[in-house]
Amino acid sequence: MHQRARSLAHPGAALIAILTLAGLTPAIAQTPAAGAPVVLEPRKVLLESLELLVPKDFVKMPPDIVKKTYAPDRIPTVVFMNADASVSIGITHSMARVSAAEIPQSRASSVTQLKTTYPKAEWVKEASNPIGKGGGYLLDLRYNQGTTQGKRLMIVGTSLSGRLATVVLSAPLKDEAHWAPVFEQIVKSIKPL
Repeated sequence: MHQRARSLAHPGAALIAILTLAGLTPAIAQTPAAGAPVVLEPRKVLLESLELLVPKDFVKMPPDIVKKTYAPDRIPTVVFMNADASVSIGITHSMARVSAAEIPQSRASSVTQLKTTYPKAEWVKEASNPIGKGGGYLLDLRYNQGTTQGKRLMIVGTSLSGRLATVVLSAPLKDEAHWAPVFEQIVKSIKPL
């Protein structure tokens, strides 16, 4: 299967591009708000160079929904979604060259972009999150609080084959108690192959 890569202006740009994931056997993440477990299964993405856990019932986002959801120049390489597309996991492997040593700079650039784009966002976490030998970061925030468009966003960035790879997990704030623990398990599962 051919997977499309996007050329982006600088390392942090992949972050905004996405506004997906690893284990050997299916896992179950407990979701306190709903009480029902979310069954996770391993999926290989980016030409089988990255593996992560994804909810078993998530499907690849169809092209017509991708076109409605993302700007033409900001389409992720692959996006998984739930049945109503309210929860998504977008993965981008950009053309931007980013080595493991450059990940801290990419993280700083991404934080700056997000703070500019969402100045009223509440930052839950901003931390180093090493993934394999590629280094990595985790950005976790809530934006558009108090609106129907409020989202919980977890973003993982790493250097994969010398290029920036990002995984962006997004869920409505109203469902955050259900999805945040699942997202945390997915983030822990990400691994290069």
